Amino acid sequence: MQKIIKDIEKNGNNKIRVSISEFKGNNYIDVRVYYEDDEGEYKPTKKGVTFTPELISQVIDGLLQAEKEIKNFPVPENSAPKEEQENPAPKEE
Repeated sequence: MQKIIKDIEKNGNNKIRVSISEFKGNNYIDVRVYYEDDEGEYKPTKKGVTFTPELISQVIDGLLQAEKEIKNFPVPENSAPKEEQENPAPKEE
């Protein structure tokens, strides 16, 4: 059983899904990237993390610390604009 808690748009055909589930008598929290297939259904990718509810406070604390730190994090001079990073141009052969 899975309950979707929140879908967060990442880009055109990807979203980050936060969900809770039960497996073999244990509850889990899953944060995973989903992609939209040709039929318009969202499917999970390998990009994500699953953890027990006991870790949620530590995960949230880590994310909040990262949010504070990223504001002062140096941006590399040769970094591409955000849009190009999420949707790189196809390679020409």
